[in-house]
Amino acid sequence: SRHACGLVQHEQGLILEVNLTGTTLLGIKRSALSKKPFVLFIAPEHQDAFYLHLRQVMQTGTQQSCETRLIRKDGTWFHAQLASIAGDDKKQNTSYCRTVVTDITNNKHYEEALKRDSGDYRVNTALGLLYLRRGIFDRSEKYLQTAVNRITQNHTKPRDGEAYYYLGICQRFLGMEKEAYTNLYQATWSYAFHAAAYFQLAQIDCAR
Repeated sequence: SRHACGLVQHEQGLILEVNLTGTTLLGIKRSALSKKPFVLFIAPEHQDAFYLHLRQVMQTGTQQSCETRLIRKDGTWFHAQLASIAGDDKKQNTSYCRTVVTDITNNKHYEEALKRDSGDYRVNTALGLLYLRRGIFDRSEKYLQTAVNRITQNHTKPRDGEAYYYLGICQRFLGMEKEAYTNLYQATWSYAFHAAAYFQLAQIDCAR
């Protein structure tokens, strides 16, 4: 994803490796990141939470996640989610922390919009798609179902089939074939999703 980067930190938080997406997100050359403490890019008010996150990863050996605010070289910032897991370098006889950093700034904007209207169709659809692309299907299903509930309040056959279609796709990933079939069929009423929805329905029928 262009919004996610991978990096490897020493158990003390020094950056050992970072991919090209990481250099773009942080706005600094890869060579300048090597052996730099990752905490330098974390907003001061989140640094204690980061150290706690790192400690939990190294002590438990299980994947841990946290949200933080990262500061680029030019002073601009973005909201980020850190998902980390520990590993061992047997040759060097040391431990490291492998972290995926995801830019979740859009999530925060959407969440703020939902505070004003929790059932907003466009925002719930956008969030549903965002989590669908990331493979977080339970969250995706929740937001897309909310979008469908809103758009069908006054119209049982809405013109816009986007939420119906992606809700069906999401439910297929969740193994909810019956619910997926119903929602994909509803999406066929929308010209934009007519062909794609029938293709998904055909796949389900062939698998039965």
